[in-house]
Amino acid sequence: MEDPAGPRRKSGGRLRPVAFWSKGPNRHAFTDRSARPHRAGPGGGAGRLLRRCRGPRGVRTRCRCRRGAGRKLYTLKRITESGTKTLVSDGVVAPSNVGPASMPDYGTLRAQAITGLPGGGKTFAGQSDEAFFLDLRIFDLLYGGDLSEVGQDTTKGYNVQTLALQVPADELALKGDATRNPVIGVWSTTDKKGSDGFVQVSRLGNPLVNEVVVPAGLKDAFNALPPAKDAGVPALVKRVTDPEVPRLIEAIYGSKAPATPRDDLVQIFLTGIAKRNGPIKADLNSQILNKDADPDKFRPSEMLRLNTSIPPSKDPDRLGVLAGAAYGLGMAATLTAAACCWSRSPTGC
Repeated sequence: MEDPAGPRRKSGGRLRPVAFWSKGPNRHAFTDRSARPHRAGPGGGAGRLLRRCRGPRGVRTRCRCRRGAGRKLYTLKRITESGTKTLVSDGVVAPSNVGPASMPDYGTLRAQAITGLPGGGKTFAGQSDEAFFLDLRIFDLLYGGDLSEVGQDTTKGYNVQTLALQVPADELALKGDATRNPVIGVWSTTDKKGSDGFVQVSRLGNPLVNEVVVPAGLKDAFNALPPAKDAGVPALVKRVTDPEVPRLIEAIYGSKAPATPRDDLVQIFLTGIAKRNGPIKADLNSQILNKDADPDKFRPSEMLRLNTSIPPSKDPDRLGVLAGAAYGLGMAATLTAAACCWSRSPTGC
């Protein structure tokens, strides 16, 4: 899992995640002053590594960075209700590539920052390519107001500070059984340390939900919530069932907005896609598909969802499920599919 937010900075008295991209020798280091949790499991979870991770059974991983012998080091711990176990005590953060004169074999140097985990899996901290396609000109009146500004990957060729954790699927699955319960939910949060400890100040699941879906008056509340509480905020749910972006597209480009309520978007953002959940008649990435899931406890919540039983593709279609491809649904493919669905009818998704 990559951390697209990179390092953090102070902004307006709050610690906010920002992406520091850089080419050449001027690279930015990880910060010691905030926690970047990734949460993963059948319904997601909590945690701290610069990030924290918590899986289905109250499993969390905590990683705190520090410096030692001129290198950036981290300690990775797994935290459960029964106790805490250190998985990596002196993990090395990969140094930034300053150039071939100083680092003639950077590939080998970077590979040394990949650390094996007990029981299977790997962990890595360092820079990697920013793989997410993002055309920031969407914020310029939806591509210039006349579609003259489209098709540019703003972040292409830039790096991000990455915190990656690879674990066996059973570690994330409900009841530790990825065969019976293959669907997991994933989101990340940013915590700020204060006098009372770490406090959640930001969260990220599906792309651009905070920026495009959530109204300004709800952003702080949304960023402080765990996904399990999303369905209890009617104003937030309404922005999914009656989104603003299609109305803006209609006003600017004359393309009629789909009829509301958008129950298809409820599936994509809040429940996951399953035949019983709404108009998209496919069983793909909803936790309700897990055989040991309790339907009475199932609660709509905004997060990325992944069906681990669907193998990835070496040559994925960039439109993902819109092109009829199920692989990767809930992660990379969903980034494109979800964006396209804002302006399409339910049958278009």
